[in-house]
Amino acid sequence: MQHKLADDRVREFERIFYPRSIALVGASKDSRKMGSRWAKALIDSGFNGPVYPVNPSGGEFFTAKVYSSLKAIPGPVDLVICCIPRAFVLDLLDDCAAKQVSAVHFFTAGFRETGEAQWIHMEEEVARRAQKGGFRIIGPNCIGVSCPEHKLPYGASSVVGKPGPVGFISQSGGHAGKLMVIGLTRGIGFSKIASIGNCCDLGSADFLEYMAIDPKTNVVGLYLEGPRDIQRLFEVMRAASERKPVVVWKGGATEAGAKAALKSLVQRPRLEIPAVDNISFDLASGEIVGFLGPNGAGKTTTLKMLSGLLFPTSGTPCVLGFQPCRRQAEFLQQITLVMGNRSQMSWDLPSLDSFELQRAIYGIPHPEFEKTRDEFIELLEVKDLVKKPVRNLSLGERMKMEFIMSLLHRPKVLFLDEPTIGLDVTMQRRIRQFVEEYNQRTGATILLTSHYMADVEALCHRVIVIHNGKILFDGDLSRLLDRFSAFKTISVTLAKGFGSFSQYGEVLNKDVGHVVLRIPREKAPAITARILAEQQVDDLTVEDPPIEDIIEKVFSLKSGEMV
Repeated sequence: MQHKLADDRVREFERIFYPRSIALVGASKDSRKMGSRWAKALIDSGFNGPVYPVNPSGGEFFTAKVYSSLKAIPGPVDLVICCIPRAFVLDLLDDCAAKQVSAVHFFTAGFRETGEAQWIHMEEEVARRAQKGGFRIIGPNCIGVSCPEHKLPYGASSVVGKPGPVGFISQSGGHAGKLMVIGLTRGIGFSKIASIGNCCDLGSADFLEYMAIDPKTNVVGLYLEGPRDIQRLFEVMRAASERKPVVVWKGGATEAGAKAALKSLVQRPRLEIPAVDNISFDLASGEIVGFLGPNGAGKTTTLKMLSGLLFPTSGTPCVLGFQPCRRQAEFLQQITLVMGNRSQMSWDLPSLDSFELQRAIYGIPHPEFEKTRDEFIELLEVKDLVKKPVRNLSLGERMKMEFIMSLLHRPKVLFLDEPTIGLDVTMQRRIRQFVEEYNQRTGATILLTSHYMADVEALCHRVIVIHNGKILFDGDLSRLLDRFSAFKTISVTLAKGFGSFSQYGEVLNKDVGHVVLRIPREKAPAITARILAEQQVDDLTVEDPPIEDIIEKVFSLKSGEMV
C-alpha cells in the first residue's frame, strides 16, 4: 500500500513540478501587469517546454503567439497559471476540464482570505469544479511552484535558483521567495519550492507527502501559519520524518505572530497615496546629480522605478534607451543600485566570495574581473579586509565592499540611495572620493540621494529637489543657494575695543572681541565696507548660511510654489 501511494504521488505531482507545457492565462502587453511579468519570466528563464500566453485580444507577446483562449492552444497543456480577475475563473475552469490539464495554479486572489461569504463560496466552487474536471488546484492566492532543475522560475521573476536537495513548502509566498534568495547567496540549492496559499485543494500535507518520496529531495522545510487539515498533516509529518529530515517553522506562535497571521486572512482597508506625481527630468552622460528631499518625498521610489524594481502606474521611464521595468539583461548589465540601508553581500562569507558570485551572475570574464576588483580594492584601501567574513566588518568597511561589488561590472549609470548613511565623517569623505574617482575614470552618470549635504556639495553641481512626489527645484546648486539664501553671515574679530554692531545688522552672537552678524544678502558688500572703515578689525569673514538650512527652507515650500 505504501509503494502504491508513492507511485500515485509521483505521477500526480510530476506534471506540477515538471510540466511539459504551461499556459499563462492573463498575459498582457501592459508591462505593469502581473500577467505580463509572469509570462516574460517564464520565457526568459529558459523553461524546458512551450509557454502559451493567453489573452482574448490575441496578438504577440515578446515574439510568442498569444492565444485567445485556453481551448485555442493546439497542443496539450500540463500546468495553467491563472492571473485573471476572480470573476472569470469559473469559465476558465470549464476550459481546463475540456483541455484535460493536469493542474491550475491560482495567483488570482480575493477568495477565502477576504472573509466574505460570496468569495468563500466561490473558492469552494473552484475546488468542486477541479475535482469534477479531474485536475488539481494550487492556491488560490499564492506564488505557486518552482523547480530549478526544470527551469521553472519562482513567481514573476526569471530567477530560477540553484538545483539542490532542499524542498520547501510555505503558506507565505514572501518567505519562500526570501529563502530562495538566501539560498543563492549561500550556495544552497532547491529541488522544489511550493507557495500554497489558501489550499482549497492541495495543501501542505499533500506537498509534504510528495517531497517525502521525491528522490531529488533530501530534506524538507515547511513554513506554516494555519494548516487546514492538522490531523492529516501530523500523520504525514511522522511518516515523512522516517524517510528524511523535516524542519517546521511555525508562524503565529506568539500573540503578535498570531495577529499577523490572522491579518493575512482578511482584506485590509487600502488608501492610495501617490509616491511620485508626474515627475520628469533628464540627466546628461557623465553628470552627477543630487536628488534631494525629506523622508517619504519619493526619492527611493523614483530610483527603484529607474532601476526596474518598481513599475510606474503611468508614464514610461527611459534609461540608456531601455524601459527599466522590462529588466532586460542588456539594461541590467549597464546599471547598478546601491542602497546604504540594504546589503547584497552574504553575511557569513568573505567579501572575495561575494565578488566571485557577482562575477558569475554578470558573466564578467576572469581577466577583466580581476583587474577591476584589484583596482577598486586598491582605491578603497581594503586589501586586508576582503578575506574577512562580512559580519566581522564595521559599517564603513562593509559599505566599501558594497561599492566594489556593485561596480564590478563597470555600470554606466549609478543610482546611489543614501550611500553614506550611518558612516563617520572620515568614511563619508572616503566614499565620496571613490564615487568621484569612478565618475572621472569611466564617465558614468550618477543620481545620488543623501541627507548629508556634504555629499551633495562635494559631488553635485546640479540638484533636483522633490517633496510629496513633486519636483520643487531642478537646476544648479549655486542657483538654489542664491534663490533661497536671503542672508549672509559676517563674522568679525576685533583688534581691540568693542563698539555697537546693531546698526549693521542682526547680532547673532557676541563675545569678547568677536561678533557674528546676519545681514541681507544684497547689502553684504556695502556693510562689509562700512565695518572695515568704522571698526578696528583683525579678521572678517563673509559666509552663506549652511546648505542644510537652505534645503530645509526649500522643503517647506508647498507643491504650488515650485521653482
